[in-house]
Amino acid sequence: MGLGYHDPGLARIPAAAAQPVRAGALDRDAAARDVLTRLGARRSGWNAADVRGEVEQLIAGSGISCGAPARLELAEDLTARALAGCVPLLGRRGLPEHITALTSQQVVDVEADLTARFIGRAAAPSRTLPGNVPASAHPGAHPGEGLAGAGLGWDGLDAGQRQVVAAMAGDHRLLVIEGAAGAGKTTTLAATRTALDRQGRRLVVVTPTLKAATIAAQQVGAPAFSAAWLAHQHGYRWNTDGEWTRLRVGDLDPLTGHTYTGPAPGAMLKAGDLLLVDEAGMLDQDSARALMVIADTHHARVALVGDRHQLPAVGRGGVLDRPLG
Repeated sequence: MGLGYHDPGLARIPAAAAQPVRAGALDRDAAARDVLTRLGARRSGWNAADVRGEVEQLIAGSGISCGAPARLELAEDLTARALAGCVPLLGRRGLPEHITALTSQQVVDVEADLTARFIGRAAAPSRTLPGNVPASAHPGAHPGEGLAGAGLGWDGLDAGQRQVVAAMAGDHRLLVIEGAAGAGKTTTLAATRTALDRQGRRLVVVTPTLKAATIAAQQVGAPAFSAAWLAHQHGYRWNTDGEWTRLRVGDLDPLTGHTYTGPAPGAMLKAGDLLLVDEAGMLDQDSARALMVIADTHHARVALVGDRHQLPAVGRGGVLDRPLG
């Protein structure tokens, strides 16, 4: 507080380090929503026991001081409110309580939005850049000069890698590329960057972690950022419960107290740029949705590159498993 930062969550769930809080001071509806937000930040579905467990953790961290009967009543009431706010995944009643059959409207909305954006991009007309003709946007191209020619970065690529580069250098609005370790991803991405550079377009790489972004920038020679950094630059904010909001230019940033002025120049995307999400199987759905909104807003193309059999997302994942039509 003394530093000028005020956590809006403290108004309804005071910190345990503060003076004891009476049970009656807790905003129960808001607390029940926080329970669902916390559950949804980690998974797509849960059961009644998961809800009760999250309620117990919330109460333990809230600093509430009361007797056992009052605490039991609070826990049961918050659990009932949270369960009432859940959306059933299965359309029938009487299921055993251990079955994962509940979710939240927020989870449903994010998944539906992601699916709709993917389908819309996959259905858009597109073409793959032929590997034996020059890029149409290459101002210095000569008749008969192929992308596989000297100086275009295609030397040493096998047929499959050339096909991937040709697709990413085309105008597809959405590409999903899967490949196991050792498939030559770094070489392929470097060739893609070269091809796009010659067309006056950028390859921008985002990864789930900052470390992976640093490595990608060094190996590929393209701008590379963590997905969280790019989302943050474009106004997205999230709290420790996993609740996401987005600032508009001119809004006061609750984290810094400064006015949000928009993304830094390096975070800007232009029409035709390729936003490549590396290790996309590790990306959580909320981050993926933020990236898709950013790409849609700036008319950038998107490529999801990864392996769904490698490490999963830390949060609610499954991005590579979204239907495309």
